[in-house]
Amino acid sequence: MADKIGLEFNYRDLAKFELAMKRVEEAATKRELKRIAKTATTPMLAAVKVNTPRGETGGLRRGNKQQLWKASASMVDFEVANVAPHAHLVEFGHRQVTGGRLRTGRGRVIGSVPPHPFFRPAVDATKAIVQDRAGKEVGTFIKKAFER
Repeated sequence: MADKIGLEFNYRDLAKFELAMKRVEEAATKRELKRIAKTATTPMLAAVKVNTPRGETGGLRRGNKQQLWKASASMVDFEVANVAPHAHLVEFGHRQVTGGRLRTGRGRVIGSVPPHPFFRPAVDATKAIVQDRAGKEVGTFIKKAFER
């Protein structure tokens, strides 16, 4: 993870620093924050796509997405997710039920489908890479804003 971004300034010149920070704030548009988040999470999305099992219809693989939830001038809520309605059943496994729902008393369990984790292992394997890329992207963004 990038801890330092390599900026130097003189503490006696706080007025210039405040001006530079104002430039950073003005440059931090929703579009720019979304670009940073998308760039940072691209390796995670690629790893998830590689790990996703191939089904008959391909719906599970097509369900892998980068999604923007909320964005403001100072924050972006961005995620890599699988939006296929059956993704959780593949990831965690499930019971096979026949004759209705178990809650109504009509259904009965006839077996189970074991879990096939594809999402969590890919996320765990790429988490450090995403954090590092995000730190570098933010550092580059701040440097460019300071140079304006």
